[in-house]
Amino acid sequence: MITRLYCDRIRNALTSNGGESTWSTLRVCLDDEQETVNPPEKKLRYNESERTDKFKVNVNGNVQEGNQWSVVPTQLEKGGRKERTGYNLFIVKNTTVSPADLPPMARRNISWVKSLTHRVFIRSQEAEAEVTQQAEIYTNLMDSLANALYNNLCKMIEDEEIDLFETPIRVDTFPKSIAEGVCRSLQRHAHARASINTNNDQYQPHSTIDDTDAFTGPLHLTKSQSRAAYTISIIESTPQKEYMFGIQTKDENWSKMNSRMNDNDSAKEVLIQAADPMGKDLQKCESHAPVSRAYYKLKQVFQDQRSFLEDCVAAGGSGLDLGSSPGGWVQNLHENGLTRILSIDPGILAERVEKLDGVKHFRKDFTSNESIEEMASFAPFSVCVCDASADASEVFSKVVSTFEKVSESLQNGNRRLLTIPSTVVVTVKCPYKTAGSLERMLGKIYEDLPNVIQSILQSMKVDSSEVTAKYTMLHLMANSGSERTVVIRFQNA
Repeated sequence: MITRLYCDRIRNALTSNGGESTWSTLRVCLDDEQETVNPPEKKLRYNESERTDKFKVNVNGNVQEGNQWSVVPTQLEKGGRKERTGYNLFIVKNTTVSPADLPPMARRNISWVKSLTHRVFIRSQEAEAEVTQQAEIYTNLMDSLANALYNNLCKMIEDEEIDLFETPIRVDTFPKSIAEGVCRSLQRHAHARASINTNNDQYQPHSTIDDTDAFTGPLHLTKSQSRAAYTISIIESTPQKEYMFGIQTKDENWSKMNSRMNDNDSAKEVLIQAADPMGKDLQKCESHAPVSRAYYKLKQVFQDQRSFLEDCVAAGGSGLDLGSSPGGWVQNLHENGLTRILSIDPGILAERVEKLDGVKHFRKDFTSNESIEEMASFAPFSVCVCDASADASEVFSKVVSTFEKVSESLQNGNRRLLTIPSTVVVTVKCPYKTAGSLERMLGKIYEDLPNVIQSILQSMKVDSSEVTAKYTMLHLMANSGSERTVVIRFQNA
């Protein structure tokens, strides 16, 4: 169960095949006489929800589907930001990443995780049945499901040589309305099996059935997650009457998985030690403690492209952070091996960040002439980042214009703007009105990226060899709902 704002990000993380398929490529040939850009063959398009080879699980008749995943929305509230609140049930088949291994910012937004290992299809005529017959049909459905559950539970318990009737078991269902029916059917099956196997002590009935209380019977059913030795998880899909279920031990369900979700262990891993408006620490903290939430944006980018980043750092250029206050991204640049970093922002940098070796903070707008001169003295750059508080329609034009001016000031020297390889990371911040308007705005930004990259390349001093630019637009775990982060990689072809 995932918070609605994080559903697309966690979906992509769990179904990613390594990330390379999300990158578009521009092959750019530059020489003294011509400059050409060969765009991707396919029309540029940005659609976060687009997938093929759908894994169809039509739960409650209202589902988004994709490549072996489906999202089951819970009830939506109407109007603007309300539509983005609440939780969605997310079902994924054959995950490439365990939810327990996701970044802590992602795990904080997962309410719970269950492992579903079995699928049961039960034919039903409930829709056409008379009202008087529907109760009987429902009971038969629950009995069929309980039979499959009980058989698998018995096998699991027997393999571990545990007394089935003394083992606390918790039953989790979606929707919750089927929980009572499932529990009652499980008790009936357990009682019937126990009565048949009277010669086996393990299957002696320990109590009678009470049809008014689903928890009364031979099985020790509990609502407590901490007491349950086993947890049975069940998802019902309609109208096919398909059930998916899984059985997990307490260790599998809690210690290795759900204890790392929500605000349990994950909250402790998202450490933010902010500074006051003068850059002083608000409380005593380690010098490397992240100074802002933005720190986790760049951290995820660098973790995901670790090998390429190491190549960029090895190229020997400086690091550049445009719009850097209070310094979360500067901390990332420093932690990842850049020994010379220029930070530009009219605002104050946190003192513990400004004191880092090799960091210089220049308190000007990064488009000013003074900033241009300062950048020229630090060039070339191997990693350039920008998380400035600027509108999405302005940020790239400001960055490109700044790069062009820095390059012009380098005309008489032997240095160039960027090393090869190098990477540029820019966060775009869109005003949120509706989901549709946000999608259109992001699509326009993505379509304009080849022109942005071409302008950057034209401002670079490179020889006549071929240069390849790869780019992607990511919805990082630490991005807000209307933010995206663009990553551009420049490398030799």
